[in-house]
Amino acid sequence: MGSPAWERECHGITLGYYWAVKNWKLKTKEEVEKEKEKNPNAESYSPAYRPLTFVGHSEGAAVAVGVCLGAMYYAAERGWDEMAVNMILLGIHQPVALWSDEPYDENRKQEGNYYTDYNTYKWFKKEVLEVSEDSPRLYNEIFASAMKIENAITPYGPALAHVFTKDRNKQKYGIDEWTAKLLGTDGWNTLKKRAVQFTFANDRADTVMLDGDIPGIANARAKDDNTMFGWDKWTTYSVGAGGLSPNSDLTMKITDFGKGYLNTRFIVNKNNPDMVMYLKTTYESWTKEFFTCHKKFKEAAVGYEKKYKEHWETGKIYLDQNVILTNTTKAFDYAKTEDLYKNMMARYVWVQHVELEAHFAPVGYINRPEVFNLPDGSDRDINNWPIEEGSTIWDRIQKTAKDNGDIFYRVGYDIDFFNRNLYRTNNSKEKPLKEEIEEKKRDPKQMKIEEKNYVKNIGKELLINPQIAYNTEVEKWIKVAKDSLNWEDIFKKLKEKMEEQRRLYEKEMNGIDFSNRNPW
Repeated sequence: MGSPAWERECHGITLGYYWAVKNWKLKTKEEVEKEKEKNPNAESYSPAYRPLTFVGHSEGAAVAVGVCLGAMYYAAERGWDEMAVNMILLGIHQPVALWSDEPYDENRKQEGNYYTDYNTYKWFKKEVLEVSEDSPRLYNEIFASAMKIENAITPYGPALAHVFTKDRNKQKYGIDEWTAKLLGTDGWNTLKKRAVQFTFANDRADTVMLDGDIPGIANARAKDDNTMFGWDKWTTYSVGAGGLSPNSDLTMKITDFGKGYLNTRFIVNKNNPDMVMYLKTTYESWTKEFFTCHKKFKEAAVGYEKKYKEHWETGKIYLDQNVILTNTTKAFDYAKTEDLYKNMMARYVWVQHVELEAHFAPVGYINRPEVFNLPDGSDRDINNWPIEEGSTIWDRIQKTAKDNGDIFYRVGYDIDFFNRNLYRTNNSKEKPLKEEIEEKKRDPKQMKIEEKNYVKNIGKELLINPQIAYNTEVEKWIKVAKDSLNWEDIFKKLKEKMEEQRRLYEKEMNGIDFSNRNPW
């Protein structure tokens, strides 16, 4: 938790190579070419017949990319210059670098399509929202308040208060920058063409910030994310001059939530998955409530500081029983401001909680059509989530793959059959897709014919050259896997030798007659 993307990706390279050696059952190109002259089935040990699909969520997205590179290195090492790779990245953590040492400048224009300015984000959290770093921390009372709101409590709250203490979100290399460093820009762009991504626009909780999209990868959400927050457009405005801290009078108003965010909140009954309960509150409602409370707090804080010429949080001392009688007015004014702050933070906890729901949804709810519905169960605004793009996240991922050159490599069944049934729903009167595929598999001879047709024709166009990962940068992490494999081999041989010695000893002992021997 809290590790940088580049570190997780390098760890993934080691895991990917190790896994490939142990499980992929891939023969060298030389072995296959030599053997297939006598036995055509030898080709089944080539990469084209053994496609790999890598799926990563959150911090695991970087690991998935690394595992892919490790497997590619193994294929290249075995002499192959073509292999089949599919990649699906969900709720991507640290997609791009979030890095800047420059102070915030409201006149500085954004460069490119992605925010990479850590200090801008930090400035908003610290000085405008006042929810982080050396602004007053979250209180235990906040959680008590939150419990009254929906009779539930976010389990993630305690981590929010300290998220900036070690600048854990600040890092020079996101997945995009680091993979380009490992493969070269051209190599990374080639691999990107084998991937589809999906991250909700409001996947923005402090505990997982910064999540978003990797530029250049097909996006099942249709539009790449270029914001730092869970909303698309906002304005900052003053609630009245007089605050002693910079920007202490600023609050915000959301003018556009944009497209691609998860607003619907629902609970699926574990025992009866068809039973769905929609929650009354939405992401929009919690965000708007937070800013309503934020404005009230800012007005009280600015009023206190203007009246007493001291920072509002220092007013806590006037609640002390030794001074409260001589500073009653101050004490009451401070207590009012503190209560408004606690009310505001209770709402902030819930904004973060719903953002975390958006973070987990692409895994837990990948096949649930409810994510694209309104809380009352009616269809969502067609301009926000057009139904023709698919009724579930998984539908949208598959359609995005198809619309971008039929990205996914699918050896094992007839591709035309699959495309005809791509959007079959659970309510379809036709036979379930899985069942129909299983029926086709019962005819091995026909399956082999279809596999070969796919590999030699459609699939041929979807292969990638694994040699792009066969370089000294990737090799550094391959060596770790090889060292581990070598030690395993040494211990295996040692164990076999010891076992052989044990068998010889038992055989020798069994051939000796001890019956006439004096034990003394």
